[in-house]
Amino acid sequence: MPVQRTPEELRIQRGLRHALWEIGDLSWALHKKQLEDERFIDDCYRRGIRRVVLLCGRRYGKTRLLVVRAFQKAIKNPGGRIPYAAKTWESALAYVIPEARYLIENAPPKLKPEIVGDELRFPTTVGKPPAIIKLSGSHTL
Repeated sequence: MPVQRTPEELRIQRGLRHALWEIGDLSWALHKKQLEDERFIDDCYRRGIRRVVLLCGRRYGKTRLLVVRAFQKAIKNPGGRIPYAAKTWESALAYVIPEARYLIENAPPKLKPEIVGDELRFPTTVGKPPAIIKLSGSHTL
């Protein structure tokens, strides 16, 4: 049974999530094992390993983990372009967009990305173009 939160607790939770958005930390959206995998991926990158394979089953949250990572990169790198490729265009839309919407719902108004066609566009900072997550599937590769 889900925990029932008071309006005050929900307000505090929203404020904390907004503060984490400000610094590009969306770890609150991940479960414990995803957090471990995120640390593992970061460690691999620090050691120069650029390809990582995660062995996990269906419904693990692979898409959420990768969408969270893409959002964090976009928040921390204004003007950056982050490609997100899926096997098919349909799977990119069917899986990525719902995860993106979940994160967007929890974003502070000034940082809310917009879904524009096949892109997720992050608000621009002064003098920088927006960071963009570009979705692609087999028809665009």
